[in-house]
Amino acid sequence: MDATQPVAAQIALTALFDLYAAVGGVPLTLELATAYWDAEFGIPLDDPVRPDGDWALHAERFPPELRVRPRAKDQRVSRTAVLDLGSCRGFVSDALRKNERDIGGQSFVGWKSMEVHASSVRLPAGVPLDDGMLPVQVGRGIVRTSVEIHEGAGWAAGPSSPSMMEGPLECLITQDSGEIELTVSAYWTPWCPGGSEYPALRRAVAALVENGWAFGFEG
Repeated sequence: MDATQPVAAQIALTALFDLYAAVGGVPLTLELATAYWDAEFGIPLDDPVRPDGDWALHAERFPPELRVRPRAKDQRVSRTAVLDLGSCRGFVSDALRKNERDIGGQSFVGWKSMEVHASSVRLPAGVPLDDGMLPVQVGRGIVRTSVEIHEGAGWAAGPSSPSMMEGPLECLITQDSGEIELTVSAYWTPWCPGGSEYPALRRAVAALVENGWAFGFEG
């Protein structure tokens, strides 16, 4: 295993979990895309394709209505009691080790992307519920999502319906040519511009910048 890959993964995962914690979110899945990398130039190779290139780690305890859609075919899916920084770090380390299906040669296995698709979020105080359910607008319709109470706060997870394609707060991290890029996408209103939790999201991004990340753009 190339020594730079675990270091890059640690940087990415630390930023990811810091961000979710700051906005009251908990990742429920982590999808990982790996590839063979050129040992000389440190870039992912399109050819040959790694046989076990796509991996996923799921939390064992899912809300019953959660809909998890793999972003890649033939994912190797593992499960963990708690999806946290430690379990994700071990998961990535295992995925980066060459196995009996990998080719030999000078290339090494590296990661190209990490993605959180499904997550649970702490709802703002006073958010309107419908008979104990959270109404989430999806297109022109409404999806009623279950709310669980933990320590006095309401929590809801998504995507929670076949018509709901995105989770409440998604995160994509990519790595290429020595650079790591993190993209946060907010799909539920409280975390969008003008929402009550949007300032917390902006503060979380500002904290990443203070820790060495460079702000790209907002759109």
